[in-house]
Amino acid sequence: MGIRKSLLLPLLVFIIATVIFCLPLFGAFSYLGQMDWDQFTFWNAASRITLLRYHQFPLWNPYVNGGNVLLAHPHSSFLSPLYILVLLFGSVAGLKLQVMLYLFFGLIGMYLLSVYKKLSRPASYLTSFVFMLCSVYVLHMTEGHASWMPMALIPWFFLLFLKSIEQRRYIPLSVIVLGLIAFAGSVDVFAILVFFVFIYALFSSIQERRFLPLGLFLLICAATFLVCAVKLLPMLEFLRQSSRTTLESSGMSFPVLCKILLSRSQDYYDMLNKGVNIALGISGEWHEYGAYIGILPLALGCIGAVRRLKADWPLILTGAICLLIVLSGALPFNLWNMLSKAPVYNALSCPSRFIVGFIFSFALLAGFGFDYLRQSLKKLTPGPRGIFCINTLFLLMVLFVFFDLFSVNSRIFKHAFVIPPAEVTEREDFQQRYGRVNLYGSDISRSSVYPIMLSNSGILDGYEVLFIKRGGVEVASSRRYKGEAYLADDSGIVTIDYFSPNKIVVTTQAKKDSMLVLNQNYYSGWWVVKDGRCVRAEAYDGLIATKVSAGKTRATFFFLPISFLLGAAISISTITAIAVYAYRARTPR
Repeated sequence: MGIRKSLLLPLLVFIIATVIFCLPLFGAFSYLGQMDWDQFTFWNAASRITLLRYHQFPLWNPYVNGGNVLLAHPHSSFLSPLYILVLLFGSVAGLKLQVMLYLFFGLIGMYLLSVYKKLSRPASYLTSFVFMLCSVYVLHMTEGHASWMPMALIPWFFLLFLKSIEQRRYIPLSVIVLGLIAFAGSVDVFAILVFFVFIYALFSSIQERRFLPLGLFLLICAATFLVCAVKLLPMLEFLRQSSRTTLESSGMSFPVLCKILLSRSQDYYDMLNKGVNIALGISGEWHEYGAYIGILPLALGCIGAVRRLKADWPLILTGAICLLIVLSGALPFNLWNMLSKAPVYNALSCPSRFIVGFIFSFALLAGFGFDYLRQSLKKLTPGPRGIFCINTLFLLMVLFVFFDLFSVNSRIFKHAFVIPPAEVTEREDFQQRYGRVNLYGSDISRSSVYPIMLSNSGILDGYEVLFIKRGGVEVASSRRYKGEAYLADDSGIVTIDYFSPNKIVVTTQAKKDSMLVLNQNYYSGWWVVKDGRCVRAEAYDGLIATKVSAGKTRATFFFLPISFLLGAAISISTITAIAVYAYRARTPR
């Protein structure tokens, strides 16, 4: 079935809107991003090298913090279908293309959700612009929070969830979209979306006086966990050992909320005045707060909330709860303190990120307010000429909202990619060469792990939001450095025959029984094949090691955690079952 004709115009409009809004990204397309972009570029590049150069599944990452997990890291995203852009065009260009593509997906998804909610076509354009072109998305992208790209899938999942309540054949699609968010390494968006839809489903069950909405949502979440087990099981195993560093925050005041929604100086607050958080009394930087929508959508949203209070109170109340979490510090009761005690949510950076739930619901309410005013004025101005004037007026209103959001928020992108392409000389042999270094400077980037990786080097102290347990890894310049593979007692000769992220082949000529050590952190999941047997690697001073006998030994180390194998089996089985269910649901009996 081809694209419905009714969607051709919206697709064209949103393609044009995406290109116009993202124009600042084209100015220096080869430039690297500021602040957190170095990390996300690095994670994508490490997976790309593992796949294309070594033809291995990206399970282990030797390039940062003395060796660390890759698939199991919460922000690894190579399982996302859009990772194909990174494979084809490289990490820098691929991520920029993802920024634009996700923006387009968010616009069209919000449009389809609005049409499903019976909003007019002009109102549907309005809701799309308010949700995706507000400064939430662009600020996170400019700061380098690539894991926030799947924010664009929020309207898609909500739409499919609503359709699943009516027709069970949409359940598999709901699972797929929620799974895409998990595979994209978007822990924050995933957690916030699950909370939002859970509260909405709970209120909907109360409204409809049946358990179906809540039960269906729990079923979708369970199925999503099984589909994503290949990613989630290794990740949960990793997170049990590596807690996340959080940004404690008590929310914000009402005056700050007004600046968040209405101030036209979003780029100034975030990029040119890093100390503005002190003046405003907030604990984080502005990219965690900014959500400019403008006065007109704000007014329309308030009108829509009043008009739809009876019919859509679950949506209104859910959005209000998200706002209360954001405002926790200004209220006598602190919802954030309660929520942050729950698993997963205790690792979220700050309560202000829940502003996305409020903006999402408020954008829909702005569409309802838009249609209410439009219909009211049509009743007051009858006749073809009057209706034409009213339609023209409200079309101009939509255009005004777009250009207002464009003029305020698009320019934020100018601050995103400001670092010239890295000039790096790739070394022939991999070594842990750096202790703690930032080649760019902390005022523009939190790290420089990406260019260090391009030089075929490792860094022992790279910027990381998780606590990584490190062993006795040494850099090549240290007096204690013995090589990337060595005998603990220096009783022989060690040669690395083959090196790759997941597999290292070593030959030893030992004078006596000894311990063969790799200069990387030990982590459960490392195995060794030697003397015709496969055994678990051991930990020696927190490093990967195994015992070798006197004489010549050839040892093959490889990383293959059981959690990955189990997760892969569960994911394949679940995806197969869902495919069969979907096929039967579409095939007439």
